[in-house]
Amino acid sequence: MRLFKPKERIVAVIGYPGHGKTVFLTSLFWDSLFTLRDPFHDERQPYSVHAKTEEAGKVFYGNAKALNKKELPPPNPRKEPEPATLLFEGVPCVSRRWWQGSRQSILLTFYDIAGELVTSDDWLRRNASFLPNATDIIFLFDPVREDFNESMLLAGELRDRLYRVIVDGNPKKSEWRKKIEWERRHFIIALSKIDELRTQDDWWADVTDKRWPGYAPSPSTLSDYFHEMDELSSPDKLGHWLANKGQSAHEFIVGLPPNKHYCALSSLGHQPVWDCPQCSTPNLHTLQKCTQCHTVRGNASLRLTRKPEPFRVRDPLFWIFREAGVM
Repeated sequence: MRLFKPKERIVAVIGYPGHGKTVFLTSLFWDSLFTLRDPFHDERQPYSVHAKTEEAGKVFYGNAKALNKKELPPPNPRKEPEPATLLFEGVPCVSRRWWQGSRQSILLTFYDIAGELVTSDDWLRRNASFLPNATDIIFLFDPVREDFNESMLLAGELRDRLYRVIVDGNPKKSEWRKKIEWERRHFIIALSKIDELRTQDDWWADVTDKRWPGYAPSPSTLSDYFHEMDELSSPDKLGHWLANKGQSAHEFIVGLPPNKHYCALSSLGHQPVWDCPQCSTPNLHTLQKCTQCHTVRGNASLRLTRKPEPFRVRDPLFWIFREAGVM
């Protein structure tokens, strides 16, 4: 018999088109099936994940099946996102308090906001009515895109737009109350496609050298895993790298509450490819023309050359668990 109801939180995943939000959530759910399992440990309440809504089932199982077949999930449609609610049970707690070693439950409702919906206040108000109730907001950026610096410039605009939609809609609220409501939310800045970035940037190659390809932690190894998370999220790691990308990135960072966290992840572990419609030559997803016959990519779909090998894709989930006090 459960003595306590599971904690509940609402998670919004936000970013611009093409930065990998849908693939990230698919990989996160897929990875959740395998992480925190300890087959050599006798657990009275083993870790488990259950889809509580139809949308969650579609993303959790349907898109996970696609990944298992080396296929990528379809882009998120340009409409109001459906809630994908997952129940995580048996989450191990490693806090240095009296409940250390206990198991807890948490209900997380994820919203994958289509990139086109973040371009105006009106679009967000009409298509993301859940935002004022969001407890956790994940900003996802693709640092290997050619327009990454422009994306960081637009990120400040997006942050201000969220502020207006979430806490600035009621003119009767004082500025002090608005500031309190804004800062009680948990923000995560996540960089995707680190598998590509580490091959292009010596700094990233050094940072990820001892942490690749991100092992799936068990309850007995969580303390060490949290140490790595804390180190990556420290101001002299990801925050420092982002701030060095320019004034726009620095302005975006300092405009967020101080309890923000940083993550570096790869949803797939390797680059997808597309097959040339003319000569069937596989080409990396970053190429728009075939390397063999120079045919334009067109409508060729992306696929994986092997099964996903997620790298630290679970870090945002663990930050939410830790922020909620269940881990």
